[in-house]
Amino acid sequence: MSVEAFFEGLSPAFRDTRTGETHLARDAGGRLSRAHELHHLPAHWVEEHGVNGSPVSLRLFVVAGYHRPDRFLPLGREIELPLDG
Repeated sequence: MSVEAFFEGLSPAFRDTRTGETHLARDAGGRLSRAHELHHLPAHWVEEHGVNGSPVSLRLFVVAGYHRPDRFLPLGREIELPLDG
């Protein structure tokens, strides 16, 4: 399986580990993003804002990962990328 095939159907997202609430990553304009951007997340998830007001860090209970229709895959050891043989 290629890396591209592995990531097909996955969307960058964030999850509150306390509640399970998940939000897809969005860009500054509110459109779905292909990167883990911090725009448009719930205000109580944001730890710090930059000088322009954009979020720059999240609280410890929020984790980044990928959303699939059937589950959330947190970044880290749970995701093992396929290696070219």
